[in-house]
Amino acid sequence: MIARVKLWIYQLLDRVFVRVDRSYTGKANNIRRIPYLKQRLGGKVSYADWAYVIGIFQTILHQQVEAEDVAILDVGCGSGILGLAAESLIEDGGSYSGIDVDRAQIEFCKAHFDPRNTSFYHIDASNAYYNEQGDQRPIWPVEDAAYDVVTALSVWTHFNEADARYYLDEVHRVLRPGAKAVLTFFVLDEHYASFEAQGGVNRRVPTPEGRWLFPKNAYESAHWKTTEWADIPEKAIAIPKTVLFQWINGAGFQINQYYPGSWKNYPGIYFQDILILEKA
Repeated sequence: MIARVKLWIYQLLDRVFVRVDRSYTGKANNIRRIPYLKQRLGGKVSYADWAYVIGIFQTILHQQVEAEDVAILDVGCGSGILGLAAESLIEDGGSYSGIDVDRAQIEFCKAHFDPRNTSFYHIDASNAYYNEQGDQRPIWPVEDAAYDVVTALSVWTHFNEADARYYLDEVHRVLRPGAKAVLTFFVLDEHYASFEAQGGVNRRVPTPEGRWLFPKNAYESAHWKTTEWADIPEKAIAIPKTVLFQWINGAGFQINQYYPGSWKNYPGIYFQDILILEKA
């Protein structure tokens, strides 16, 4: 009951705050289009988190894009947080497409974004956490070699090993030669080893001690790991760095940049680890 009242108050205050804040936002139109709380989904609920994510990934996308008519595919687009990050890139001839297993969020995006340079597709893909009843692994409803950039924010962190491998092949299929992918992961690297040795204490992120430790195997996989608290492994999946990088290279990509995240008490630019891949 208390939680419901707290949420109701938050929603009420949020509507007032967002309306007033939009009148004071003078540096970026896309920030003014952050939706109300009800549509801020996918693990990023607060208005501040949305502004933070939009700013980071707008910068990263601008660093990766060269063509003015860039075509971007956002995998697991949710209610469009990376669509807002990409807005300035597509306003002069580019395009942004989003795919997601949540039909309601796809319908929201169709109503929220300009249909002249955006498109959204619902896919009924199976995922033990997000869409248990979906088709096993459908082919994405997009053409081969059609995109300059593929983005996926907190998507591979919810894939078991078989799904992760299948959908990385889909990324390779839809990218043009030399095109880029911006994907996030939980990477078990040397920073994680130090974090683990200290019991998962994080001074940089307000999360409970030990929450982001990954001691358990995810199903039968020898390398895909999950947390103690995840009753469904797909709630949080991590991969050792050496395994991840070898797999990515073997899938036809080179790794251009690796930004370790703050989830493992590292001074990262974002919470999760960001990888910039290039189709070889």
